[in-house]
Amino acid sequence: MTFANKLSLTLATLVLAVLLASGVSLAAREAKSLRVGTSWVVEMQGNPSTGYKWRLDPAGSENASIVKVEDLGYGEAKGKLLGAPAPQRFRLTGLSAGFAKLHFEYVQPWVGKPVKTEDIWVRVD
Repeated sequence: MTFANKLSLTLATLVLAVLLASGVSLAAREAKSLRVGTSWVVEMQGNPSTGYKWRLDPAGSENASIVKVEDLGYGEAKGKLLGAPAPQRFRLTGLSAGFAKLHFEYVQPWVGKPVKTEDIWVRVD
């Protein structure tokens, strides 16, 4: 085994140890991989007629500064019925290398208390 391979294995072991020590469940935390400068659009189901919107919660997120998050608004509702659910879309763009947990909340802005949350894990290379 070369020195580079040993170093890579040692770093991977350290990262795994840190993740396990922080309580992160690897099975439940599958990260989306991006390269710096590339984007990915994520959709979360919502209902625009209720006044609820998904928003990024910076306090609940970790290392969010490595990803640019743009709210693209709601997409087209299925069936075009009034009050029908629709996906709210966010463009995530990698800014610098690392891991980030983006914590989103589904809230009515005037209430402020989320009715549901979703975490999205991103790895930027």
